[in-house]
Amino acid sequence: MYKVEEMNAKIRLNANELNMPMTETVIEDIMKTIDMSGFNRYPETDSQSLKKAYADFMAISEEDVLVGNGSDEVLDILYKTFTTYGDKIMSLSPSFVMYELMADVYKCKYVPYVLNSFDGFDVSDFINAINKEKPRMVFLCNPNNPTGLLISKSDILKIIRETDSLIIVDEAYGEFISDNYRDYSLIDERDNFDRLVILKTLSKAYGLAGLRVGFGIANKNVIAKMAAKKYPYNVSLFSQQFAQALITRAETPFFTERIKQTIENRDAFIAALKAFESITVFPTAANFVWLYAPDVNLKAICDAASIQIRVFTTEKLRGYVRISIGTKEEMNTLLQAMKEA
Repeated sequence: MYKVEEMNAKIRLNANELNMPMTETVIEDIMKTIDMSGFNRYPETDSQSLKKAYADFMAISEEDVLVGNGSDEVLDILYKTFTTYGDKIMSLSPSFVMYELMADVYKCKYVPYVLNSFDGFDVSDFINAINKEKPRMVFLCNPNNPTGLLISKSDILKIIRETDSLIIVDEAYGEFISDNYRDYSLIDERDNFDRLVILKTLSKAYGLAGLRVGFGIANKNVIAKMAAKKYPYNVSLFSQQFAQALITRAETPFFTERIKQTIENRDAFIAALKAFESITVFPTAANFVWLYAPDVNLKAICDAASIQIRVFTTEKLRGYVRISIGTKEEMNTLLQAMKEA
């Protein structure tokens, strides 16, 4: 038996995790596929079996996939492959902090494109900024973390066509957009451009954050260059086997319903938040909500209720809060704490 641990007293709504653990039945089913007798051996050097399973799942070629120890490692490989000292890196600001942190590690110059609005931005102005700064790589988290902003596929294609930079589209939260995620994805454009890389992960929609499994997707020429910079045996044998088993079950009701339930919980939470006149709620296509509450001490309210949220404290973002979407019960607990406060 594989005991599913009960939720800790503290509700974690600060890391954009999937708060719905796998059931004992699902875990037992997956664990039947794990060959523990082979743990004394190194795993497949390039996660070949997992790569094939994910390529089949995404209906793309194996040659177009790179497997990483989380999508963070794929980010690291991008820097090792395509940048040199002093190269410029651009992204929206605010966005995923790792883009900037890795730029610092690799001695690149991070150039933020500061958003003046969190429900949209001037794509033409962004393109002008790219062409002025000439960054080596441009990161677009879509939907964007932490704002939840969804950039249209047509706008991203415009950015690619009208600039010369390598465009990396981080689709970590893509499955939360809608049931028709692929309609919004750039994955099927990979063979049309040599300057496009898509990042995916099993950490978010499939609830596998603890095993660290991510993917880079691009045309085979780009992937070959990245693979040459990857260390062998980068993903553990257990992570490879568990992830492969999950992928082959990803379209079963258990996994699809967890994503659907998260979307429903998000929409219900947003609707409930609109009753608070002192809070501004922004549109989101991810599994988190971006709020502006300058006159409400949400951190104190949540601390008192043993709820963790992400509070931003920089001068420009003071008053802004990101709240991950948890279970229906967790979101109701948060709402009740806010009402009582």
